[in-house]
Amino acid sequence: MLLSLLKISFKHTLTSINNYQKIAKNIFRWYNRGDMLDKKSTAVLKALNKLAMNSAYKVVTSDEILSTLSQKSQFDADSINEIISYLEKQEYINIKFSEENTYCYSLLPKARIFLEQEGGKVKPKKSTLPFLNYIYIFIASFLGTMLALIIFFAITL
Repeated sequence: MLLSLLKISFKHTLTSINNYQKIAKNIFRWYNRGDMLDKKSTAVLKALNKLAMNSAYKVVTSDEILSTLSQKSQFDADSINEIISYLEKQEYINIKFSEENTYCYSLLPKARIFLEQEGGKVKPKKSTLPFLNYIYIFIASFLGTMLALIIFFAITL
């Protein structure tokens, strides 16, 4: 009887922990879903970051942005204008004013976080000892079951 109670308690504990892990993974995916940028938008964002040099607002022309980009053949003034408006809509940059090919912008925290993750390829850390987690789970469920049994027998006796 005691053994069957332990088995049921252990199975229930593992099931609930697996459910919590699935919920946590979904929350993590939702939180880090972010708006992914294509290669061109990422290249323009990196160029804007180089030009900004930690200043609050920076005034640049599309020619300056083109000179900073490494893949100049893929870009022209119109594509730069489209990408910059896209980056503003996605809240990567804040445009204070823009004239024909001149922009006054600042990078927003979302852009800085994206560039840090893009540069270092930050990945969520996994547990270094996943087997150790199962040992902790087993010990916790075992102790919880023992405590419940002690309370149960103390009340019935």
